[in-house]
Amino acid sequence: MEKIKELFEEKLTKLIELYEEKTSFKLKRPIITYDLKGKVAGKALRKTNQIKLNIDLVMNEKTRTEMLEQTLGHELAHIIVNQKHRPSSYRILPHGWEWQTAMHNLNLNPEIYHTMETKPARITYKIEYTCGCQTHKITKIKHNKILNGDNYVCRKCNNRLQLKEGAEFFAA
Repeated sequence: MEKIKELFEEKLTKLIELYEEKTSFKLKRPIITYDLKGKVAGKALRKTNQIKLNIDLVMNEKTRTEMLEQTLGHELAHIIVNQKHRPSSYRILPHGWEWQTAMHNLNLNPEIYHTMETKPARITYKIEYTCGCQTHKITKIKHNKILNGDNYVCRKCNNRLQLKEGAEFFAA
């Protein structure tokens, strides 16, 4: 893991140097942490000047290159926008022209979404309910609300949802 962290730190240094050389704007170096899980590849935290990366995608040899070459720069561009344009008198969009300009200055494509295969951070459990016209898959939270007296009705037939006979929770 230490060698992988070094790779990301070196890439961050190169990206910062490239940006500062192109724009003459001095950046405060962000901290990289590797504690994201789930479907999100990365996240920039402006208040703490931090870049969080998805540990599973960083550790996976198939996705590491994209994390290194695209995601790290994508999140750094958010940090750049924060340092350069906040506070400002106008609303800054997450992937607006300021972010796109930062991406171009980092010699990166301003792509918003990644295409890497991910797993959800948590498993959602559902249980089947019926109404009169169809079967509904209800989350555990909604199921507990029904047990505590809440009523839910089908939007199609307007009948009250009833627990399906023999229903058990399943991973959705």
